Amino acid sequence: ARKLEPLTGLTAKSWIEDNKQIIEQISRFRLIIAFINFLIIFAAASSITSVFILLIASKAKEIGILKSMGAKNTSVMFIFLSQAVILSIIGYLAGLVGAKLLISWYSYMLSSATETFLTTSIPVLKINFQYALLALFYSMVTSLIASIIPAWQAARLNPVEAINA
Repeated sequence: ARKLEPLTGLTAKSWIEDNKQIIEQISRFRLIIAFINFLIIFAAASSITSVFILLIASKAKEIGILKSMGAKNTSVMFIFLSQAVILSIIGYLAGLVGAKLLISWYSYMLSSATETFLTTSIPVLKINFQYALLALFYSMVTSLIASIIPAWQAARLNPVEAINA
């Protein structure tokens, strides 16, 4: 717009100036989406932590027997952290299958409609590989972080108290 005004003598405004409110709304929307994503991850981590605390409470006698047989604290922690990783992978795969089923269902719904209000062509829907890898990374990190404290508590159990409980 700055280059066109002197060349043409016309008043020119850039689309950024004309749509300043829309651009500000988009940046606010991105902030809201990031906050919602944080809350979802926090809720998932809280659920993972509570499940592991209950698991450790129910397996206290077994942990006590393992420790009385000579299992080290790091071995007990490794057992629970590896369980967290395995469950994270299973949950990730279930989520991936669920996402694929939802995409297939939505594609079917679009193909059965004769016309959408924006276009007559049907968009190609597929899972983004980079987002899928990012979801795997987040699920692994969240699961590991959420299970560290319960695994540490399991490793610190006194074998005598755990067996007698």
